[in-house]
Amino acid sequence: MSLRVRKFPAMVWRGQQLVWDSRQPVGPGPELHFLPSGTDARASEIREALRARPAARQTVGLPGSGADLEVEHPGRFLGHCAAEASGFASRELQVVGVTGTNGKTTCVSLLRQMVTGLGFKCAELGTLGLRVWEPGQETPVLDLQIGFTTPEAPTLHDLFRQAVTAGIEIFLMEASSHGAELGRVEGTHFDGLIFTNLTQDHLDFHGTMARYERAKSRLFTEVLALSKKPRRFAVLNTDSPAGPRIAGQLEASVGVRVLTFALGSSLASLRTTKSGLELAGLLGRSEPIHSPLVGRHNAENLLASLLAAEALTGRTEELLHLVPKLRGAPGRFERVPDVHGRHVFVDYAHTPDALEKSLGTLAAVRGEGRVLALLGCGGDRDRGKRALMGAVAARGADEVFLTSDNPRSEDPLRILADIRAGLPATSVPVHVDADRRASIFAAVRALRPGDLLLIAGKGHESYQIVGDRALPFSDFEVTAEALAAVYPIKSI
Repeated sequence: MSLRVRKFPAMVWRGQQLVWDSRQPVGPGPELHFLPSGTDARASEIREALRARPAARQTVGLPGSGADLEVEHPGRFLGHCAAEASGFASRELQVVGVTGTNGKTTCVSLLRQMVTGLGFKCAELGTLGLRVWEPGQETPVLDLQIGFTTPEAPTLHDLFRQAVTAGIEIFLMEASSHGAELGRVEGTHFDGLIFTNLTQDHLDFHGTMARYERAKSRLFTEVLALSKKPRRFAVLNTDSPAGPRIAGQLEASVGVRVLTFALGSSLASLRTTKSGLELAGLLGRSEPIHSPLVGRHNAENLLASLLAAEALTGRTEELLHLVPKLRGAPGRFERVPDVHGRHVFVDYAHTPDALEKSLGTLAAVRGEGRVLALLGCGGDRDRGKRALMGAVAARGADEVFLTSDNPRSEDPLRILADIRAGLPATSVPVHVDADRRASIFAAVRALRPGDLLLIAGKGHESYQIVGDRALPFSDFEVTAEALAAVYPIKSI
């Protein structure tokens, strides 16, 4: 594969170099720069460095430089410039985006399995990085880490162009609220967008839930509305209160087909077990279909993905035949294999809503067993959700293990105290240990026959951020190691 990531591209836009990071080396000729607005120290420092360059290299877009280009939202303007620089590459692909607090990665993974199962060459972009898949392949032919769920606009549009060159037909991507607010998806010509849900998260960035919802909704009402694709569609989960509101705003958008779903009205029946889902009424078909996915939240993810795949391809019967083969994304309610048949799941649930759904999923299939939960919260992130996470764990688990997630620059014990504040003093047994490895081993040792254990918060991540270091750490690998060590296979 020739597809690669250029993290700091210098692209030509109307004869000028498009520069969006001061670390990017550029050649001779005029440049169009995008800098932080205002007079903060970083912006001033960059401006001074640029003014010191030879006069022959004209600088455009610097307030006070004599060659000003003022725009209301530099990030969004950068997106449109990047789209033009790429030759509007997204128009030459079928592009589907997924947005929402939870479920984005799983929906992208399910969609990818569906379209590759139908014979399309596909790229998926999001939390797991950039992965390219050939039809019928079990592993990607390309697997790269990007650094952002939704990369900066020049990188994104550069990837679109490289995808076209590589013969990719369908490009699936997670569209984060940060990406929407910062203009990273601007200029993308989407064929369709999926809205999964909206629950509390990222308030350290957005400030309020209303602003968080606006960032999501403008993906539909502005970005999708500006797309030049002839058959645009929006798939919206109306079980989430924001879903009907976004659907109402889309009514005025000409040419956007609005597809809504809710478990109660879109399915004839739904049964969840330890082995998966039994669904009747998928895409209007009355016969029940088995899915190995576990939990009602995955029923929502499956419905959303099927509706989008049907809108994109029109191949309903073939899609339904694929359902029993579809698997979830890595680190998304992923079962850790155990020769003794213990039920341990690694999940990315790092919001109160996601944790509640995951624990509720286990409670629904627990039988006579207990539900155990291990969790933490990230440092330098929304502190308001920490006590909420603790309260959810107290309601949904019979025993709780609090430990570090990615503490970053914060004191891990302070983070754990914030979570502990949400657990009533007389509630379930609570164990507190900032050492995540030790805590996982303790949770595994606490398992009794029939119990279920959720290792929540980090999912697929292969690192733990402590201070400014990313240390190797995989919940899946450590949990598998703990199961093997605590419950070894006895020789005869």
